[in-house]
Amino acid sequence: MRKRPSVLNDYINFVNTVTSDASKNTKDFKDALDIMEEKGIDPSRLLTASVGLSGEVGEFNDIVKKLIFQGKEIDDDTKKLDQKTHDTLIQKILAYPDVMKHKTNVKANMTDWRMHMKDEDFGKVATLAENVAKEMRYGSTHVDGDTHTKRKGQSPRLMTEECWGASYGKGESAQEHNHWPALWSWCYYLQVPKGSSPLVFTEAGIMFEPKVGDLVVFDGQAQHSVPPCDCEEKRVMIAGNIVAVSSTLFLNLSANPNF
Repeated sequence: MRKRPSVLNDYINFVNTVTSDASKNTKDFKDALDIMEEKGIDPSRLLTASVGLSGEVGEFNDIVKKLIFQGKEIDDDTKKLDQKTHDTLIQKILAYPDVMKHKTNVKANMTDWRMHMKDEDFGKVATLAENVAKEMRYGSTHVDGDTHTKRKGQSPRLMTEECWGASYGKGESAQEHNHWPALWSWCYYLQVPKGSSPLVFTEAGIMFEPKVGDLVVFDGQAQHSVPPCDCEEKRVMIAGNIVAVSSTLFLNLSANPNF
């Protein structure tokens, strides 16, 4: 068994010296929470606020980084995908093997389910979709025991759960389906040649004819489909599902990395 480097041991000893018991031991941590409750402080709300604020600060700092260090302008263009990433994604999806082999509702070439976790360019599109979903703030349901109250102007913390690419050739389609239990689903259109099929929302009676660069965000329960394409070139797009993050998710992840 390999020994730890002395520098690492020194650092561990330093951390143990300056860190409180509640920060190192689960039992002491629970005891500290109990003491807070006895003093009339709700630790669950305090932790939720702290983690939430930290996350929002990170998102804000990312915007500042792009404005200052990457020369981005403060306008609607910052909500769009840059052309280089757009073109690169087309190449990546067209070159990607059909790993799903037409066995999903998408009867066309399809990538893995969680491309945003393995590819930075897919991650950029997922972030754009999340940002649009965050702006769709028509109110959210807060559960407090058995009481459900609607808090106008609030929306839950959102996270992309799945993100995949697909390329449709002539005769290829997507069967009617929905993405429940996802809160929001989305489609981003990279290449829409002549003869491409629309995105059809059957129950709503909507037939959306996409253009290059369109980002469509819709209710995860909405039934939708893509009729067989009649295009010689590939109809290339990225889709994804967005879920609401539980306030206890981070604690679950820390307790079980495979959660």
